[in-house]
Amino acid sequence: MYYFEKVGKRGSFSATCVAAETADARLTLLERLFHGMEIPMAPIPFRWAEGSRLYDVLLSTLPSELLSARCFHVLETARATGWARYPIELRGKNDEPIDGYSGLTVTGRCGPLRYDRSRVETRIGASGKPYKVKIGLYFDEGTWDGSDVFTPEGTTFVFVTVKVKQALEEAKITGVDLTALVIFERQW
Repeated sequence: MYYFEKVGKRGSFSATCVAAETADARLTLLERLFHGMEIPMAPIPFRWAEGSRLYDVLLSTLPSELLSARCFHVLETARATGWARYPIELRGKNDEPIDGYSGLTVTGRCGPLRYDRSRVETRIGASGKPYKVKIGLYFDEGTWDGSDVFTPEGTTFVFVTVKVKQALEEAKITGVDLTALVIFERQW
């Protein structure tokens, strides 16, 4: 299993959701869309925030995942399960429309993360001071619904199977890192 993480590179296009008047309302909407609890009646508006380089996976307001048509085609061709898409209206720096992107809805599920299963290691920072990292993202495998794209209960993480990882890598999908769950490092 792999953690699907959008990555920013210098000059990466980044979009912000402008669908609701307040940050709390946007967060609620995006969480509901991400988890498939809401089907939008109209495209969800996203606007340029910074950068100009368009990748297959765009940086965007959390917890949204904006993917190119090419990326969705790879998921379809691989017959990956556990996902859907929703329409977005993406606009660039000068308010020009940018076609070919949709929002990812993750319908696959597993139980909550089991942080107690992660191992802790000490790293030395650039300043020479030690800090702790937790290694590994785990869940009870019996709670996984078997989908190829899925999210742990209570999170907006996107996990994918080896099948999806291989398909994305073979297609050279840009703007994403795929890290094995057993080696994923975090400081929280």
